[in-house]
Amino acid sequence: MGLLSHDHGMLSDTTGDGCPQMEGLEDRLLLSGGACGAGAPEFDDPGESACVLPLADQADSIPPTLWVGLDGERLPYQFDMGHMNVGGASTALLTLRNDGTEDLQFRGWRFDNAAFTAEIVDPAGAGRIFMLAPMETATLAVTFSTDVLGEYTGKMSLFSSDWVFSERIFRLSARAEMIDLALSWDGVPLTGEQAEPIDFGILPLDEAFEPETVRVENTTAYSIDITAAYATGQFGGGFPPRLLPRTLEPGQGMNLSIYAFATEVGRQDGTLVIETDTPGVGPYVIPLTSAHQGADDGALTLDQVILNGVDGVTGMDSPRNVVISPDGRDVYVAGFDPTSPLNWFRVETAGGERRLVRQALTTDLEEGARVSMSPDGRNLCLIEGDGNLVVMSRDLATGQPSFVQRFTAASTEPKEIVFGPDGRNVYVSDWVDSYDRHGMGVFSRDAATGELTLDTVMLYGQGVLEPLTRVTAIDVSPDGEHLYAASHDGVLAVFDRDPSDGALTATTLYQNWNDDSLHRWIDDIAVGPDGRFAYVSISGDKAYVFQRDAATGTLIRIHAAPGDPDLYSSVPSLAFAPDGAHLYACAGAGGMLVFRVDTVCGALTLIGTIENTDTTQGLTPQAAVVSPDGTFVIACSSMENALLVLDRAAPVDFPTPIGVESITLNGGDAHRSSLTALSVRFSDDVAGGIHRTDVMLIDTTAGAAVDLTDAAVGFAYDPATRTATWDLSALAVGDGSYEATLLGVAIPRLDANGDGRAGGTAVTAFHVLRGDFDGDGALTVADTDDYARARRDGTATAPAFDLTGDGQIGDADLDTLIDDLVRVTRGDATADGSVDLDDFASLKQGFGTTAGATWAMGDFDANGAVDLDDFVLLKQHFGAGAVNASADLLGTSDGGRLRRHPRRTRARDAAPAVLDILAAARLTAPGR
Repeated sequence: MGLLSHDHGMLSDTTGDGCPQMEGLEDRLLLSGGACGAGAPEFDDPGESACVLPLADQADSIPPTLWVGLDGERLPYQFDMGHMNVGGASTALLTLRNDGTEDLQFRGWRFDNAAFTAEIVDPAGAGRIFMLAPMETATLAVTFSTDVLGEYTGKMSLFSSDWVFSERIFRLSARAEMIDLALSWDGVPLTGEQAEPIDFGILPLDEAFEPETVRVENTTAYSIDITAAYATGQFGGGFPPRLLPRTLEPGQGMNLSIYAFATEVGRQDGTLVIETDTPGVGPYVIPLTSAHQGADDGALTLDQVILNGVDGVTGMDSPRNVVISPDGRDVYVAGFDPTSPLNWFRVETAGGERRLVRQALTTDLEEGARVSMSPDGRNLCLIEGDGNLVVMSRDLATGQPSFVQRFTAASTEPKEIVFGPDGRNVYVSDWVDSYDRHGMGVFSRDAATGELTLDTVMLYGQGVLEPLTRVTAIDVSPDGEHLYAASHDGVLAVFDRDPSDGALTATTLYQNWNDDSLHRWIDDIAVGPDGRFAYVSISGDKAYVFQRDAATGTLIRIHAAPGDPDLYSSVPSLAFAPDGAHLYACAGAGGMLVFRVDTVCGALTLIGTIENTDTTQGLTPQAAVVSPDGTFVIACSSMENALLVLDRAAPVDFPTPIGVESITLNGGDAHRSSLTALSVRFSDDVAGGIHRTDVMLIDTTAGAAVDLTDAAVGFAYDPATRTATWDLSALAVGDGSYEATLLGVAIPRLDANGDGRAGGTAVTAFHVLRGDFDGDGALTVADTDDYARARRDGTATAPAFDLTGDGQIGDADLDTLIDDLVRVTRGDATADGSVDLDDFASLKQGFGTTAGATWAMGDFDANGAVDLDDFVLLKQHFGAGAVNASADLLGTSDGGRLRRHPRRTRARDAAPAVLDILAAARLTAPGR
């Protein structure tokens, strides 16, 4: 209803939706809509508004008038906001203007349908109430939005200090429909949320695909305005911009032509984007992908050369060995420089260029020779030149190594250090025992500290290993089941490896496996990432391919690489790309050899070399490593005191890593009273790749690893759910903080840390606290409630519920939880340390509850009910824990209402009187 008075009225309170209430309106005359007579102002809603005329004609100026319009036209009484896609929004910008000569106060708005909302967008920051000077304007944005189909109507009321209208009323209408474009490609329907992108296939580098057609059709009963259609990434086409915007009427369609191109080898990703001007429709984003394969796929190009004595790099004399961290950020180089046997470089990228930047080490080492890194990146192991074995820890955040342990003069000429794929064991070739006998050093590794313990030495030249004398190369299969050792006289040895403790058992020796080799020195042996083939390089001869039996570890020679003797004058090391598509051989004076690996039969094809030329600084590589993402190779050249960074043309068929979807403790139960089970769910099947030893458990409170090699630890993998489960119920895991680490490097194709690359680790931190059944890390009465509830519903069967350790779950366990762990007195409902009248009030309020009662309600015997047994417990313990507290005694007045005594006394003095009151108290269940 519109109101007018010559004193303008005053604002009082608002209704909360922008509608003010009016007070102090005097000397006014209300006239119903349509009864104002000739010359009366026009109303937007004659049936609901009213006009008010001044009683005295004293106006000497034009009164302020609120004008409401859209696009320069006065807003009609009936306003249709049109149709909108369900889940979208349709907004109209209304202009508010003061058409008078005096200030006008805008006082808010109100809607009677929640589908319509509004806000002031101009002036910025204005609230619901603000002033409009004469002829000044403001903008009110009215929005229609809903997730429900249907026709919508509503009333919009605008309030102001207009002398004629204090309330302007408009009728709104709108429709929520399903409005969508039908998209198809090659006859296949597409949606904006499709899981698989449009794949354009493989194309040679620098050539464009033939355009592909995407059909766009309007299958609705409404017109749709398409404002843009374009492709992103290494894709082009779409719809010519000069032909947009374009309106598609119902039943109309158009074709979009998309093509792909690239200047780089590898997978290319992009999107097709279709934007519309129809509220709630689009944008549509369709993934696009293609692959480009160059003639030199997998080849290497020189990117950076780091020379000793140049650009501040010192102490890198005769580098012989290089490793890279699992995250690809840090590179460590070992050499024979007595001043700096270990060099550390950080991989940095700026402006799209990759550079290795020398870092300062804080640990002194003696002259070094070999370095190896644990699969989790936490430790480095080095063989110092005089035969010492050094263990260093590595800060995962900064990369800085620090000293941990040294075995002094334990070997005369160790050749290689290899970690088991699970990181639990370290193997060192040509180890020397206390009797000066050579063998394979087998070490166990503490996962928390990195410290090594010598378990045994597999002696050469004795028993089945008698033909094995001097081991020059070793490698462990990716599944951790076998270790392969090669000697200087051409002998190959196969060891069974126990994944539970890393122990080795010699099984098979290959001696005269190739007469042409003349039993020459074996430079290196490497097992491919998929574990199907093993590769052996023989000095001065050639490289050989062996098929590997995953069950027995035995080898069958099936191929030989090209036999050019100039290629194999010396091949001290082999390095696989992580995708297994290429094998890189360091051939000394022969440069770097690039082999393509046939993924079906394992055969090698030489596709390129980087030779010893002036361009490559006289490259004579001794060792190399491929980055975890497969994009670059680092080689060290001892003769030139150089480190080379080589860009690698990535293959187009780089396998998609498998992800970790979830890590669950105790089957998903909240309780952490003990550790009973650990489950890992993967995004794809890892059958054959997951093993019982692929998880490490570290007690971070004690700084020690928990032994999971115990035979009592159960393990199972369910391919249907892609879930591996470790049954840890037999372990006695005490209170403390823990980390469960899943080793991604031990499982083929697994991206454990979610960085998009195979490898890494997935770490889950948790705590174990005996009695903590709600898993919040504290012992409270909530744990007694959870325990009691489990007892009542029959789920208290796990060993965690046996708190007395007697093998049974009963009342004694509940007593232990209440009395010894939570340490709360029966009757203390508030758990504040004392049993007083507050606890009685809680019990009285909950009295009569027959099921689902909690400790806070007064269920002190944990049977789910609050009854006289609980009252007796409270009465027995009343005053406990409150020796120094104060309590008010209760009395009754004549009217039966409780009153407080003026005298306050200590609880132990008041207890008898209160107990008398409790004894006389009547507890009545609700409704009785």
